[in-house]
Order: sequence, then C-alpha cells, then structure tokens
Amino acid sequence: MKKINLIIYETAVNRFSAAYLLFILEKEKLADKFTLYFFEDKKDIENIFDKVHILPAPCVFMFSFMTSLLDRVCENIAEIKNSIAAAGAFDNSIIIAGGPHVTGDTESGLKMGFDLVFSGEAEYSWPDFLRRAAENSGAGKFRENILSLYSSPVVADARPVDLDMYLPFGDIYSLVPPLEIMRGCFYNCRFCQTATCEVKYRSLSSIEEFFAEYRRRGFKRLCFICPSAFHYSAESPSRINPAVIDSMLEMAREKYGIKYIEYGIFPSEARPETVSDETAAIIEKYCSNKRVSIGAQSGDRGRIAELRRGHGLDAVHAACETLRRHKLTAVVDFIFGFPEESEEEQMTTLGAIKDIHTKFGSRIQTHYFLPLPGTPLYSSRPAAIAPRALKLLEKYCSGGICTDWYSEGIAQSERICKILDAFQNL
Repeated sequence: MKKINLIIYETAVNRFSAAYLLFILEKEKLADKFTLYFFEDKKDIENIFDKVHILPAPCVFMFSFMTSLLDRVCENIAEIKNSIAAAGAFDNSIIIAGGPHVTGDTESGLKMGFDLVFSGEAEYSWPDFLRRAAENSGAGKFRENILSLYSSPVVADARPVDLDMYLPFGDIYSLVPPLEIMRGCFYNCRFCQTATCEVKYRSLSSIEEFFAEYRRRGFKRLCFICPSAFHYSAESPSRINPAVIDSMLEMAREKYGIKYIEYGIFPSEARPETVSDETAAIIEKYCSNKRVSIGAQSGDRGRIAELRRGHGLDAVHAACETLRRHKLTAVVDFIFGFPEESEEEQMTTLGAIKDIHTKFGSRIQTHYFLPLPGTPLYSSRPAAIAPRALKLLEKYCSGGICTDWYSEGIAQSERICKILDAFQNL
C-alpha cells in the first residue's frame, strides 16, 4: 500500500496540539504509514505541491485550530483547494479539522470546506481515522472511500477519555509540549470555552512517568497545561487539594532533579480565589517563575457577576496581596469590549487596573473580547472601547501600568467576527 501524505497545519499557536496528535500516531504504531509535511501559509503550500512526487499518493490535509486562527485557516483552505484542483488530485485528497473552534461550531467547519470535522476530544477518533486512512491508501478514489466510512461529516466519539492514555513523547516530532494534567473546568464563565469539556485529571503515576522520561531526555524547563492551577486533583470547586500539587512539584524537583519548574503561569494560570498562603508557598518553594497569572477579566462588579466568574474583585485584591507577601508578582488579565460594555464600565475597569498596579505592583495584561464557539456569548459581538476610555488606556500602556495587547486583539476580533458574520449568510 502507498504511504499517505499527512500534511499538517502548524503554527506557533497550535504546535502543542500538533505535537499530541503526532505522539498518538506514533504510539499507535502508524508512523510508517504516513509521510509528514508541515505548512503555515500559502508559500508553504506551494512548496509542498511543487514536490510532484507527493501527488500520486493519497493526501490528508489536517487542521487543529482555535478561533483566533480562523482567518488564516480560511485563507489556507482556499489555497489548498485551488492547488488540489490544479493538480487534478481531488479524488486522492481529503481535508479534515479538529480542535476548539470546530468542536464548538461544527457547522462553520463544514462551511469552511472541510470534508470531515472532528468534534470533541481526539484520543479515540483521531487514531481511528488514521487506521481507516492507512487501510484504504492503496485503493482508488481515496477521498470517496474514506468519506463512505463515516455516517456524517461531523465525527464525535462519546467514549470517556483518560488523560493517562498518552504521554507527549515521540521520535518523529521534536517539540515536547507542556504536560496536560487537567482538562475542563468546574466553572462556566460565559465567554470561556474550557468548561465545555468535563473535568478530568492525569494521575500522579502518569505524571511521574513523564518526569522520568523528561529527565532521561535531558530537558531542563518543565511546564504544565492546567486550566486552573490549584484545582488539579480537586474534588470540587471549593475543595482544592494543595497537598497533591505539593507532592507533584516536590517529586519533579527532588526525585527527578528538574531545576526549572513553572506552575501557576501560562499555560497553568490560577483562579484568584484559589491563591492562599498555602498555595503561594508551593510556588515559592518549588518553582522558578516569580510571577503567577490570575484572571480578573473586568473591574466592574456587575460585569464579573454577569460573566459567572464565581469570584469578586475582592478575591483578586486578596490574591495579589498574598502573592506579594510571598515575593511573587501577580500577572492580572483584564478583557475590554465585552458585549454591550458601557463607557462607565470601561472607566471602572481602568480604575481597577490602576488600583491593583499601584497597591500591589502587579503586572496587568489587557485583552479584547473575542466570541468563542460553544459559549453563551458566541453570537454576541464586542463593544468598542469608548474614546475617553481608550485615551486613558493608551496612557496607562505608555506609562508601563499595563500591556497594549488589547490593540492587536481589536484587529483580530474584527477579522474573526467579519468571517463569522459571513458564515451566517451561507
């Protein structure tokens, strides 16, 4: 049978996903069935199609992406379809997608032109697809044969996933991403997609297996993926388990000699109400990071309640103060442009930003609202930052009080919302 060309969309934003998907391919002993290519943009696609020896073999174009990449993905799909048509490779090519965006909005994935859209967790559906593709690589009309194996272009597998099933190590992909130790979230913030997945944890035994291999390979910097750092192994939102987190980080440092450990900072941020002297002391004791990321999101108490954050502004202040006592700096996230956000709200948030920065020396990161699929606010659109608020925000940025990340966020949100609105008319 012919080797299949597996052509993967890879950017700095989605490399962690690409890494995990390729580790699954390798563990399932399917790596020898595929030839791997990677692309990010039109130039990369042109280069791949210039390699004429790939065209007689079946081609799978694979995207795993979040909503922030939507505009670039749409451009790439158009280029791929044009290149497939020019090469006469329609019957031998299939374009598939998975990841957060199409999980939350499968319909938009189909409108974008994907042949198959994989919704939800991939631990079962992805290796199943790979096996089906490999088994049909020698037959004619590869695309038609693969699509006939699915009853719907939307593919989902409801089987419960165990995070211990796979570890992010392999030989065919050089990147070892942060270790995912928790998936999902107890809370259901109206703007956030994380809670659309049931909460689950990786076991300590699996984590130790990772540490051992990590040390064997000589890696020095250890990071984790955990939507709420101090909720790892928690029984419920209000019953966190700091002792388990302490044991995990102690094991990394003391038993396996991993010197540079990062926890409580992206991609393992902390909710403010979970920051206490006990949890801050864990970071202070084992971790190399001197900053801890926490989400405030708004300085307006009414907006915080409406977003269902599950905490108040007082919890943010308390977390910043606690971290300062432990010689740690709070990195506090705020989002501007929530739907129907008023100028008064924005000025209130700006007041909270200055207050937190002044009182606690906290670093403030500003963002702009982007509607995410599967959330209550997906169909809503961002509010503009009022001129008076924008002028003050720019002053704060130039004065070092906060970052200017919101600026790129505005441009990004405009691009993405324009595409989402166009989908509504298809």
